[in-house]
Amino acid sequence: MTDNKVKITVVNIPSYVTFKCPHCGSKIKIPYSDFLGMMSKYYYGDWIGDTFECPECKEEIEIKDVDWD
Repeated sequence: MTDNKVKITVVNIPSYVTFKCPHCGSKIKIPYSDFLGMMSKYYYGDWIGDTFECPECKEEIEIKDVDWD
């Protein structure tokens, strides 16, 4: 008898990232593809500790955590 059960994976396509700048307090929303261009690493698990520039105040921001919605 064959087991006909499977586990499926639903793949979401990220559309944007949001954060509040710790320097200027602006609420920022950046298209995901643009944000990837700002990162030195492609895989989100490697972003912790990575830095990028706030598009509003141009100050450096360090990523301390990544949350997926």
